[in-house]
Formats: sequence, structure tokens, C-alpha cells
Amino acid sequence: MRGTVTTYFLDRGFGFITGEDGRDYYVSQSYILDADFRYLERGEEVVFAAVKTLRGIQAHHVKRYIPDAEAQAAGKSWVPAKMNPFTPQDPITDPMLFAGREEYVDIGLDAVLNSQNILVTGERGVGKSSYSTQMLTIASGDFTLLDQLVIPNPELDLGRLGVSYTCEPGDTMQVIAGSIAEAIETEARSEIPSKTSSTFGFNKIVSASHTIEYEDGAIPSLAGAFAESVARAVLAADGRFDGVCILIDEIDVLDTGVPLAPFLKASIETLRLRGVSNVSFVVTGISGEVTNFLRQHSSVARLFMNVHLDPMIERELKDVVVRALAGTDVGIHPKALDAIIAHSGCLPASVQLLGYYAYKANTDSHIDTHDVDKAIGVVVRQIRKQFYRDLRDTLAATGPNARVLLQVLADYSSVNSALAADTGNIGEEAALIALEKLQDTGAVIGASGQYGFRDPLFGEFLRSSPNGLWLS
Repeated sequence: MRGTVTTYFLDRGFGFITGEDGRDYYVSQSYILDADFRYLERGEEVVFAAVKTLRGIQAHHVKRYIPDAEAQAAGKSWVPAKMNPFTPQDPITDPMLFAGREEYVDIGLDAVLNSQNILVTGERGVGKSSYSTQMLTIASGDFTLLDQLVIPNPELDLGRLGVSYTCEPGDTMQVIAGSIAEAIETEARSEIPSKTSSTFGFNKIVSASHTIEYEDGAIPSLAGAFAESVARAVLAADGRFDGVCILIDEIDVLDTGVPLAPFLKASIETLRLRGVSNVSFVVTGISGEVTNFLRQHSSVARLFMNVHLDPMIERELKDVVVRALAGTDVGIHPKALDAIIAHSGCLPASVQLLGYYAYKANTDSHIDTHDVDKAIGVVVRQIRKQFYRDLRDTLAATGPNARVLLQVLADYSSVNSALAADTGNIGEEAALIALEKLQDTGAVIGASGQYGFRDPLFGEFLRSSPNGLWLS
């Protein structure tokens, strides 16, 4: 079926397509088939398959619609596709590619050893999913990351089953619980090592699909039914795994009415009453929105150790690039590496994104500043264009002087209220009020009276708008 993309949130990885039948279809980034990069642009024409799921009919197997592919290709010179070592849309599963975070890994290791539950928070793009995935890897008994970070291996042998579930909009508690329970039960019954996404052949990490809806059966409580199912599975595993570590990723996309916190509290306490102490949860989400999760139940906070990931430091960010390129025959010039870091906003996700397109643009043995410039252009004019347009319009609506100050912030790496007032031709008090309102959105950061964009690429977007700041 053909359709048109009506909405797509790159940072969230989902959107909606209006089909030629007039229906709106939900689409996730995992349903997009693109050899280059899985993203969609608002207004873009696509072809897809309408697939019936528990949430209704969704758009799967999505591809860009090209009316005459051969004629279009004949008029263009394409750079041959190549395997790219950067993974901007996926968490780091290979421990050898995971950079930095030594203190956080040490904290997580202690929690995993003692079957403590972990709540991983931080801003979008800071690497929560990658960190949490590594915790599952350690729980499964693979200590490659510990060796790589020179963290002493525990004296205890670990052999937990790692189960990963990524939340999607529209998920109910029944779908989440049922998907995870089904994955654990299937592994407990299986006599064949499970397939994983790891390049190291881990055989104790599985992904929970979204295709199973859990039925309570004779047990009235969903949490009780879930706990009973997990407890039986651990016993039935017959030593093939000695516990379970469950990752529930991106809980901030869930509707506020989904009672995740009460469910987890009841499940954890039920498992403890059953004497099953080697089952733990790793839950991730955006810092501010996770507050709602904690508010769902007054005592749930004490059941979780909060690991708040800060943006990475320069050494760690450079290590992300160096590790990714280590398995290739391509290097990177120091100035090009500095340019990637300078435009990353200290977020590993942005480093991966810029690295991806710089590597794609490169045609020789070293990525240089020209390759990085091309990558920046692709990101701000194509990949994040819709997101930055929406952000620009949201910020412009914060006050009467917001548009003026966005233009000022786009022209300078940082400004104080006096410079903003002078450049924007407004009073200093008005400039200060407008800057503080922009800061409240989180898109602008301020320190010692200086203000600038949290995401340097957003500033590049504003500067590169071809038809003026408010027309593109």
C-alpha cells in the first residue's frame, strides 16, 4: 500500500503514515527498511504492508516510494553503499565498542551482583539503552566490558537470563507483562541456545516481542500471575540460567495511565515472598518524565537504585569514535574528531549520528573536516529537519521576544543578556526574561550569565535555513 508520512519523531523513533485508504497507521523505526538509515520525513511518500497486531493495524516493511527508480538512478552518481561501523539508532551491544562510564558500570555491577533493581535516567541521547544493555550482558556472565574498563571481575559466577523489552506508544501493562513472561517461559522450555544480536555469541540474552498478550487465567492479579510465571520458569530452566535480569526500556513513551510502578512493586514483592531473589529489573527513561513513574506508587523509589547518566566528557566521546573505527581501515584526522565532538552536545547519540554520515561521505583512508561538514549538512537538512522545525516553532511560542533571541543565539555560540539585548534591539530585562523562558524548555542552557543551545546542531539548522529562519 502507498501512503504519506504525516508525523515522525526521530528522537522517539516512531510516527504515523496516512495510507491511500485514508487510515492512519502507526510506524516504528524497526519497521522501516532502508539500507542507508531508518528515518522518515513528514510529507514523504512510502509503500508499506498493513499488518494486524495487538495494538491494531500498523505499517510494517516500510520503504520510500520511488516512481521510476531506474530513471532516477540514471541521472545521479551514487556513492556505493558500505558497511558502517556507527550505530546511531541502536544501543551498543558489543562491549568492545562501549566507551567510558567506568564509575557507572562499577555501580551497575554491584547492583547486578546483589539482584538490585536499577532505574537508569538521563536526557535523550545520553546512552541509557547502551548502558542498560551492557548491564544485561554482565548479568549473563560475560565480563568482557569489565576487562575492557579494567574493573576487577566478580568472584561470583553469573548466569542470568537477560530479557530486553522496548516500550512503544500504546503498550498496555498486559502486553508488557505478557511479552516478557512469554520470552522467559520460551527460554526455560528451550533446549537450544537462543539467538542474540550480539557479535560475541552470548546465549543468555533474549528480546521480548510485542506479539503476545498475557492472560491472567485463574490468578486475579496481573503482577501475581507474572511473578508466578517467572518463578516457574526459573525453576524449569534446570540450571541453564540461574536467574533473570529484565530490561524495560523507554518507559517515557508509555501513557501516564499505564500502572508500571505498582506492577513492578507487586511483582518484586511477590517474587521475594516466593523465595525467588535472583530476578531483577533495569528500567530506563527520560529524567523528567520518569518522575511520573515514581509518583505512581509512594514506595517504589526504595526498590530501585537510581543511576543518572550525565553527558559524556570529551575523552569518552572521542573514544566512541575511535572504538567504532578500530575495526575498519579508515582513520580520522584530529581536527575532524574535534569537529564531531564540538557539534555533539556531549551526547554519544549525536557522535554516532555524525560519525555515521562522516564515514558515509568519506572516500579515502581518513575522515577529514570536509567529511564532517557534509555529515552536519545531512543531519540538519534531512535527518533532523522535522524535529528541529518543530523545536524552533515550540521555542518561538515561549514569548514575544523569543524569535529575536533564537536568531541571536543562532549567530553566537553563547550570549549574555546585554549582548542579546543589544543585538536583538530589545531591553536587557526583556532579553533576560526571554532567555530564562527558553532555558526552562531545556533546549537552551545557561551558566554564569551565558546562554547557548544545548544541541549545537540546532544552531547549525537555524543558520542553514535556506529560505530564512521562519520560512523553511
